[in-house]
Amino acid sequence: MLNLKIYTTVNDYLKENREVLEQRELENNIILGICNSFKDKDAKMPDCHFISVFDGTEFKATAVRTLPKVIVSGTTKNKEDIELLANYFSYNKINIKGVVGETLYSEASTDYFKKNNVSNRQLLVHKLDKVNESVLSEGEFKVAKHGAVEYLSEWSNQFQHDAHAWPKKTKAEIHSFIKSLIANGDLVTGV
Repeated sequence: MLNLKIYTTVNDYLKENREVLEQRELENNIILGICNSFKDKDAKMPDCHFISVFDGTEFKATAVRTLPKVIVSGTTKNKEDIELLANYFSYNKINIKGVVGETLYSEASTDYFKKNNVSNRQLLVHKLDKVNESVLSEGEFKVAKHGAVEYLSEWSNQFQHDAHAWPKKTKAEIHSFIKSLIANGDLVTGV
């Protein structure tokens, strides 16, 4: 029997879904990245939605909504499992502007939202199996030094802006994060 699980925090969602998401990490890296970007994974996020469909204890599909778009993924080939996710958003009158996911998931989801004029963005997944020739760039990587904090903080802030990252970090948060990476020797730069 199918059941829909609704999670109120990122940690609750990851406790039940991380393992299955990581089994298909290539396909689920956006969902995992979104979950890992939250500062407080135990905080309730009223504008965010983390839901999954299970058949008994077997994971079938999941949807994550942090913006007006929903990311849908799963292991199922059954459109009824995906319909259950779409019905959750429709029943709760949650505005959806678009759906992102592998072809089956994005198309099946938008089929259920057609009356709302929802856009469909298919996630194309490519896996590199073999490199025929590796051409290395000039230079080398070196552990970043404390003197690079300002430059790297500004670069990170600009990247966050250009990539429309969410949730947004303040300049002070970015600066603090870069400082801690450098202090721990966890940040390298190309020279």
